[in-house]
Parts: sequence; C-alpha cells; structure tokens
Amino acid sequence: MTHYLQDIAVLGNTPSAWIAAIFLKQRLASSVTVVCPPLDMAQLSPSKAETLSPQIISELKKVGLQEQHWIGPAGANFCLGQRLCNSSQALDAIAPFAQKGVSLNGIAFHHYAVKAALPNVEAYSLASQMARLNKFVHPVGDHNSILSSFDYGITIDTTKFIRLMVAYAKHVGINVKQVPNLSCISLTVSKAIVSNIQLSDGSKLAAQFVIDATQDLQFFRSLSTNACTNISTNVSTPSDNTIEQHTYSSSCSVDSALGNTSANDLDACANKPQFDRRLIANVPDDAALDAVMNLEYMSGAMLASHRLRGAAYFCLYFSSESMNDNDALNVLRQVLPKSASDFMPQDIRFSPYNAQCLNKPWQGNIMALGPDTGLPAPSYFGDLAMDILNITRFINLAPTSEDMAINAREYNRVFGECSLRCEEYESTLQEVLEGKECNEKTEAKPSSLIHKQTLFRNSGRLANYDNDPLPEYAWMNLLMAGKFKPTKAHSLLDSASIHASLKQIEHIAALISDTVSKLPNIEAYRRHIKLD
Repeated sequence: MTHYLQDIAVLGNTPSAWIAAIFLKQRLASSVTVVCPPLDMAQLSPSKAETLSPQIISELKKVGLQEQHWIGPAGANFCLGQRLCNSSQALDAIAPFAQKGVSLNGIAFHHYAVKAALPNVEAYSLASQMARLNKFVHPVGDHNSILSSFDYGITIDTTKFIRLMVAYAKHVGINVKQVPNLSCISLTVSKAIVSNIQLSDGSKLAAQFVIDATQDLQFFRSLSTNACTNISTNVSTPSDNTIEQHTYSSSCSVDSALGNTSANDLDACANKPQFDRRLIANVPDDAALDAVMNLEYMSGAMLASHRLRGAAYFCLYFSSESMNDNDALNVLRQVLPKSASDFMPQDIRFSPYNAQCLNKPWQGNIMALGPDTGLPAPSYFGDLAMDILNITRFINLAPTSEDMAINAREYNRVFGECSLRCEEYESTLQEVLEGKECNEKTEAKPSSLIHKQTLFRNSGRLANYDNDPLPEYAWMNLLMAGKFKPTKAHSLLDSASIHASLKQIEHIAALISDTVSKLPNIEAYRRHIKLD
C-alpha cells in the first residue's frame, strides 16, 4: 500500500535525528530534510559505548548499512551477549544473544537442565563458552554446523558511529537546512494537522510530517509554552462544513489545539523508573577487547561497562533519591582500570535518565523521537537502538492519507506496550542482579510481569505478550540466570526419557568444548579479517 508521506522534516542535530532521517529516506523513499543548528560535538562528549543487538543490526542492513562498511570506522567490536555479575550474591552468568542448548524431542533444553539438575548450563551454549574465553568467529549459514547455533551483536563508540551516520545521510540524498535555533513563533492547525510552521529565523517549515528529535525534545515542548506566539486553527463545523478561524494567544497549548484528551500526556510517565540519573564516563585502557557487555549491581546502582580498542566505557544508572553525583562517582572509581587514576572533567557526564517520558509521542502530524520518548531497556536496547525500534515502528504504520488519527492511536498503543515490556525486563534484571527470589505477594510490579515470572517458576513455560521487543531467548536467559529457575520440568520428561537424552546432551557439551578450543581469540580474529 502506498504511503501518504512524501515530504518529511526531521528537527535536530542529534543522533536520533540522523538515524530517523536515514531510515525514513531509505525505507519510505520520501523527501527528507534535516533542519538543525550546527552540530555541537560537545553534546556527544564523552563518547559512550552501546551494544547493538542482532535484531538492530538486521534493521541497519535494511537501510544499506552493511556491517563491513561501518564496524571498523565506528571503533566497534563484536559482542556475544551480556555478563551478569553481583559478587555479593555469587552471581556470574552469561546471557548470550541466542538460546542455550538445543530442544530435544520437541521439549526445550531448560526442562532437561532442570530435570537432570545440570550444574553448568553454559557448557551447552557455544556463545557462552566463546564469551568466557573471549573468542569469536562469525556464525555460518549451514544449520547442520554447530557454528550456526549462535548470534552476535556489535558494540560501538556512539560518537564515531553518529559521525558516520551524518556522512551516510548526506550520501543517500537527505537535505540539510541549518538554522540558528529551532524555536517556533507561529503555525496553523487544521483538523489536527500542523502546517505553516514559522521558525524564529523567519523561515517556514513546509512538510507533511514533522519528527522532533531535538535535544530534550525542545521543539515539541515549545509548542506547549510561550515560544509559539500565534497559533491559527481551522475547524470544520459539522453543519455546513464552513471554516471558522480561531486565533490562540501565546499561552495556547498545542495539545488542546490538536484535540488530545489530556495536555499532560506530553510529560506523563506511566511508572516512575527505578533509576532517574546516569553517569557516562570513559577512560584510556589498553587491556584486551571484551566480547561481552558487563552488567553489575553495585551499591544499589547498575553499572554497564564495555571495553573497546584503547578505552573502557562506563554507564552507571542510579536513583537520585538514594545517591548523589559524588557518591555515584565514588562507586564508579571502584572499578576503574589501574591505568586510570582519576577522571578529568571532559571524561564524565551526568544526565537525567527518563525524567520525563512521553506516553503519546505521535500527536497529529508531529512525532517526538529520542532518549526522553519512552522507557528503554538500557541493558538490552540503548538510546540508538530504541530510536531505531521506534522509527521502524513508525515506518510500518506510515499513513496512507492525510487523516493520521488511526495510525497515531495504533502507534501510541504499541509504543506503550513496548515500553511496558522493556520496563518489565529491566525490573526483572534488577531482581536477578540483586539476587531476589520470585515472590508475587510482596513485589509491587505489573500483573503481567507477575504472571510471566510465576508461570516460568512453576512450569518452565514462558508467557509471551504482543509487542514485546525483547526476543524470547533474552527472557529465558535472564530468568534462568536468577532465582526464577523452574521448580519442575516438563511433564513428559520421566526418568527413562531423561536418561536416554542425557547421552545426547553430554555429546553436545563435548562438541562445544572441542569446537571452542579450536577457535581464535577475538584479537586474532579481528586481525584475520583485517579489522585492525
């Protein structure tokens, strides 16, 4: 079906803006213009690392960004999954980007692991064993080979990656219009569609659809403040379809002009996130590359760390109610590599995290995009990954006519469900890292999460919900890593059947062990493919 949008404006000089522009241009074949002030690279300093999961890499390929074209210039490295750690709880588990073990006789592997009380489930996962030994090769396409049993992500330096995206955007024909700032002084609203947007420099923004990807969504928010001094609204009357002109003063909110049910939707957050602040830092580090993303629970905070060529990257998520910035910095210093005695001011950045999240980012013909647009799952989907998921969802719902209300409602509905699933994943991750038991009576959590956790605990079955961006193996590996392991195995597994299957299972472990012993470490493999 042909979509309606032929002319789209993307506002901002942020990573979100350039990602959105590329996907819109390549997937919708629309005319896309990035309207932006000059890029302040200080906004991206210090660089942070982010792991792009296999599904995000697949989306990048759809817009022409093949791995071999950007992995080297982006200072990137291969990543086999997550390493979940908490020394006080004796937790050290690998959660790979693939399921562990293989299904036998139509029964999932984790049931065999529970029934046979296997002491080390990682022995039956090629990706887990490779990650432990810091080894890597690309998987093969032959499904009869054990080297087809895993997948991988890619960890990037976000600053280097965005510089590449800016160059690629211009290469594919995206227009760029630079303006001093992006505040709005007037616009027209007709049948919930915003048009004739006049910017502060006097220029007009003519586009069928506008995506605000500015820093802190400043343009989108300015439509609800005094920045917009003259809003004209054309309203069709039901009786004779004549047009009435209504002019609103500077205090007019675009929410009411667009006819939304609540002007508070802009800043409403369905659930207060556990973490509302984060500390981003990187320091020089000449240690070997790491094939996993490390997630560690420390002093009530969650630390995500990566090691790329020549530097260690850290992101500490914490609650401002229980920890101030100095405390957070001291927590981070505990894990600094020995080569880094202290931070320089340019090495660190504190920022709010999910302080104001949108429930309904698509309103009329304007959509907000960026880190403040929803509750992400930072342990699995970083800022860039969430942008890609959100803009891909928008593309799949691209309107086919000027009436976008149905598309907007569906997008906002799916967006809310995805945000909830991500929030549930992060909540479960925190419980796993803290070593908490599955207890539905004392935990204040959504009923859908209680159902997922207790069902898995009681039967080994995984509840699947619509619009969950997390793959099934991600949930399975997370629940098996914590104290949510099933208390009983599949009912078809009796002593006789498990005895016969154990020989197959032992053969799998031996095959994996033999295979891993022959694989190159990640440094040698990078040299082999001329990445370094």
